[in-house]
Amino acid sequence: MATPSKTVGTQVISLQQIASNSVVKSSVQTVTTKFAAMVGVHLGRDDTGGALTTGVTFRVEGSMKSSNDDQWFPLAEYVSGTTLPEAEAVSGTEAAGSTVIEVASTTNLTVGDLILFKNTTIANSEWGRIIAVAANVSITVIDAITNAQTGATIYDQAEFWNPSIDLLPVTRLRVVADASATGRTVVVEAWMTTCDSIG
Repeated sequence: MATPSKTVGTQVISLQQIASNSVVKSSVQTVTTKFAAMVGVHLGRDDTGGALTTGVTFRVEGSMKSSNDDQWFPLAEYVSGTTLPEAEAVSGTEAAGSTVIEVASTTNLTVGDLILFKNTTIANSEWGRIIAVAANVSITVIDAITNAQTGATIYDQAEFWNPSIDLLPVTRLRVVADASATGRTVVVEAWMTTCDSIG
């Protein structure tokens, strides 16, 4: 059976906080020799001052031209929710590899929630999914945390989006995180894996 050749885990939008009412565009990815891609987007709402005025719009855009920026077309689009997130401080010493995370309050944190661990060093932030809650003691996440999260803040209302994209018609690709009318900050990152050949 033919084995596909892939380019795995290209970070197209670095993990960052987007200021309210701002837009972030990834660098342009040349995809002339690639067949397909899956893009993975993480979103965390980290502003408890109020709900988003409008959702963040994520677009995967393609161009049929090898240069210039007047020919970008939306290939896939997703609009986030707007609900105000719950914010709960991590209260324990949480080393990388931990799955049980101590919190003094578990208000509004429920099994199944996607969450953002917002670290004081933004690049060490990460996302997780809650699989158990011990009321006002701890939460358990399905996968061990990658970074130490002592002193981090947990926000619920996180979202993931992962469209699959046919690259045959396009030569270039980019990902846009459009928070131009949100009124609040958000935390985002985006990754891409491409299928380059089969056989």
